[in-house]
Amino acid sequence: MRHGERDKILDAREAWRVPLTPRGVTESREMGRRDLAPLGPAHIFHSIVGRCRQTAEALHEGLVIAGAKTVNHGPDKRLTAPFLPNPPVSYAYAETEGLDSGRFLEVWFADQLPPSIAQPAREAAEEQMAFLEKSHETHGGFQIHVSHDWNILLLAWKFLGLSPDQALWPNFWEGLWFLFQPGEMSIHYRNHSRTIPRNQSVAEPHPTTGP
Repeated sequence: MRHGERDKILDAREAWRVPLTPRGVTESREMGRRDLAPLGPAHIFHSIVGRCRQTAEALHEGLVIAGAKTVNHGPDKRLTAPFLPNPPVSYAYAETEGLDSGRFLEVWFADQLPPSIAQPAREAAEEQMAFLEKSHETHGGFQIHVSHDWNILLLAWKFLGLSPDQALWPNFWEGLWFLFQPGEMSIHYRNHSRTIPRNQSVAEPHPTTGP
């Protein structure tokens, strides 16, 4: 899921410093208490960026208030932007080329970025999915991974065949749902869904929905 409501980002190169708003903290806590607690014992993981940590901590607090068992496993770099070899360089490239976030993703997904700017998108998506599958195998149960819009859109593009247009951009607190079952897993984002065999998540999306 994407982190909670944040302050406005004025400089992409300083984006990692931008925290949640007070509402972002309050609503994250309430989401944990009201919406997530009924789903059972929870394992929480989050990006190393501060606003994701704030979101995870507030969700954890809400779950605890509701009496739900929960473990906050802390930060993991794989939920940040492991696909950008040097984020400041990537952001500077986007600025120089006049690429906003949406256009940057379109160019990236079309394999038109040099590897010094971004890891090949398909490879990056497969690594993200492998991380999620491994986390499920290790911890099981209901898991919450607090991450960023680009991570969500990368997986939605690769495994649901969705283009990164503004209409599909994840809102704060929004994300993909994964349901793991014996032999298969289903992926859901808004009104889009797909079921794929377990351990074969590198398969292409259905050709009628591909980019």
